[in-house]
Amino acid sequence: MKSNFLLYMASAMLMIAIGACQKSEKEEITKVKPPECGTCPKICLKTLTVKWANTKTRVDNLSPAGTIVSSYDMFPVGYFDLLATNDYKVLSNGVPLDGKWKISADCLLVLDEGKPLERSFEILKLTADSLVIYNKQPGIAYTQRYKKF
Repeated sequence: MKSNFLLYMASAMLMIAIGACQKSEKEEITKVKPPECGTCPKICLKTLTVKWANTKTRVDNLSPAGTIVSSYDMFPVGYFDLLATNDYKVLSNGVPLDGKWKISADCLLVLDEGKPLERSFEILKLTADSLVIYNKQPGIAYTQRYKKF
């Protein structure tokens, strides 16, 4: 009985140590600063308002303490179209979605503000040909990568 408990404790400590050693994709991205644009220095709306093709989504499963327990990559087929009218259109694996977007006062990309599906993303990287956004929720974090369509 005591040996089972010790084995269980050793396994738990190993999982915590492995999780602490993993870095999120967010931490690994070098933030690229495009030219100064508007009130959010790293977000140039002219660069942002284009059609983006999905390339990869990293999903990090998080412990209650916020450390990464496991990660996997998804490769959705589709696009994310941010229009200058503040409308957006998404097609992900054949599933369409549309709504309104804005940049918040704290420089987050917000979709469908005030609606049940409201989501906020930190813009980790924005260049003329790539976009990386990050969304963290309890227990899970998403890093979504796009290239110009």
